[in-house]
Amino acid sequence: MVLLVIDWVLLLEKLLLVVVIVSLSLVIAMYETWAERKIAEALIESNQLGRCVRWSGDGKNLITMDGVSSQDTQPSIVLLGVEDGHRKALSPPNSYLAYPTPSPDGKMLAYCAQRNGEFDIYTIPVSGGEETRLTTASGLDDGPDYSPDGKFIYFNSERTGLMQIWRMKPDGSEQEQITSDDYNNWFAHPSPDGKWIVFLSYDKNVKGHPAGQDVTLRLMSLSDKKIKVLAKCFGGQGTINVPSWSPDSSQIAFVSYQMVYP
Repeated sequence: MVLLVIDWVLLLEKLLLVVVIVSLSLVIAMYETWAERKIAEALIESNQLGRCVRWSGDGKNLITMDGVSSQDTQPSIVLLGVEDGHRKALSPPNSYLAYPTPSPDGKMLAYCAQRNGEFDIYTIPVSGGEETRLTTASGLDDGPDYSPDGKFIYFNSERTGLMQIWRMKPDGSEQEQITSDDYNNWFAHPSPDGKWIVFLSYDKNVKGHPAGQDVTLRLMSLSDKKIKVLAKCFGGQGTINVPSWSPDSSQIAFVSYQMVYP
């Protein structure tokens, strides 16, 4: 089994830590209430669930990837309605889509997509419309996440060699490097209070963000750019792919795992 997403959500006036686990086409969701059951049912019916699941700002939809039709194996970003199970495709179908993340006002989605062999950050209106390419540097730009005030999109990029954390304005302007060290740094997630970013660091010799690695969760103060180690664990893919801060910025949920042999 691969842990796909671990996230906090305020649902029916109760704070829940929702964990979704995927094994092939089987989706298991932990639920106690009727609304949580609807979430599980929506996930189970999704035939192309992959990479990431996010909540919409109003908690009424799940944002994920799904096949546009049973004949189309290329995923699109879709909204899954929790209450009525409706699906709404937002992005053009593509062989690679990942990390759809809503803007704080809920009007836009940022995501990574492959176009003409290049992996870049795009945005698209939640109401529908044309996508906008934000990054154009050669190499992989990935893992977008909005700051809580909506002024920046954080992402990771290998344009300077190792994978490092960057940020830019929501229109793609003013791209600036945030980390510069001897690690491969992935998946920066700003805290809800806007004071911190947490991110995942691999050894500089590790390519991509594979599972089964010794990794480090690190925390950067945005006021002075100082970095401290939060945890060292055996993990990688799935450890902190999506934002998992508690709403009060006091806790971070992450995944550590171990190999189990028969």
